[in-house]
Order: sequence, then C-alpha cells, then structure tokens
Amino acid sequence: MKAIILCGGKGKRLYPLTKNTPKILIKYKGKTVLEHIISHLKKHSIAEVILATGFLGEEIEQFVKAKKINATIVKERTPLGDAGAILNCKEYLDEDFLVYNGDLITEINLTKLINSYNKENLLTVVLKRNKIKIQEGIAELKGEKISEFKEKPILEFYTNCGIYIISSKALGFLKSGNSISKQLIPKILEQNKIGYFISESKWRDIGKDISLLREDNSEIYVA
Repeated sequence: MKAIILCGGKGKRLYPLTKNTPKILIKYKGKTVLEHIISHLKKHSIAEVILATGFLGEEIEQFVKAKKINATIVKERTPLGDAGAILNCKEYLDEDFLVYNGDLITEINLTKLINSYNKENLLTVVLKRNKIKIQEGIAELKGEKISEFKEKPILEFYTNCGIYIISSKALGFLKSGNSISKQLIPKILEQNKIGYFISESKWRDIGKDISLLREDNSEIYVA
C-alpha cells in the first residue's frame, strides 16, 4: 500500500521554529519528524511514499535528496487544503492508500490497521481513546427537571489521530481547497461508508505541543 505524507502546511503553531524550516524537518530526539515517519512506515513494509509538499517544499526536496530517501514529491503551487493536496497526487493513486499527517510521532500498528480495514468503506479513520475526569457534578436535564446527576464523572471519547486509509473510489469526493475533517468526512458519513481503527499506541501531534521538541523531553505522550 502506498502512503501519502501531508507536509505542505506552514506550521504556524510552532513559529518561530518554522519560520525557515518546514514542520516535518524539525528534529525530535536527533532525527527529523520526516525520518521518524519514514522509519515507522518501513517498519510496517510501506515503501512507496508520496510527499505532498507546499510551504518551503524546496527545503524538503533538498533534504530528501541529501538523505537519499526514496519518495515521490508532489508540490502544490498554491495552498489546496489537505484534501486538495491528496487530489493533487491523483496520478499516483491507482489503489487504496494510506494518508499520514506530517506532524505525528507515533507507534500505531499500521500492519494491523491495513490487515483489518474493510475494503467496502471509502474511508477508515484511526482513532485514539481519551478519558477526562470532570471536576464538577454534571446534571442531565429532561424537560423542566433534572433526570440524572453524576458527580465528577469520567467521560470517554475518541479523537482523530490524523492517519487514514482512503479508497481509490473516494477520490471523486475530494476537492481543491477542502479539508479532510470538515468536508471529506461529512460527505462520506452521508454514504455510510466510513470505518475506524482504534489504537492504544503512543501518539503525539508535535504541531500542537512545542514542549515535545525540547531536548530534555524523553518520552512520547501515551494516549
């Protein structure tokens, strides 16, 4: 299975680190995020990689050549959104493919994901389980009365990990300027063709947490 790594964003939340460096080339534990992702893909026998670049794409291309990373580079000339960036790679997508956000440090079992996904689905979303303890009592309302009262409950929910398997049949749902979460997922939900894979593995979005990039931070957040 081929993998598209989305690495065209500006990394605004990591500024000034990303002023002159693409987010995917920022180092964590002595290696760039790109090298971590490539290693993760190789571990699960995914060798065909497409880099969907944009902002500072030339820096990524130079790095790939210098490190002799085997990857196809597809650069967007203007911002296309993550769904549009995938569509921009259409000529290389003749079968179902993996999509991997370019700001992730994770140990998700991609082999298990690929072996278990239902090919009848147009989209499979990798999810992680989260729990939050509410520090106050919660009231459930019914009409003008309280129907139930829960004291400091623990809420469990599932969040998007930014890794997907997309069917080649779903390419027709992609549009330039669109987002996976805001446009593609709702459209495929309407078709009742969206599946999920729950992972308990280590996962972190470095684009949201600059503290993860500090040299003294030795652990990946455990979801």
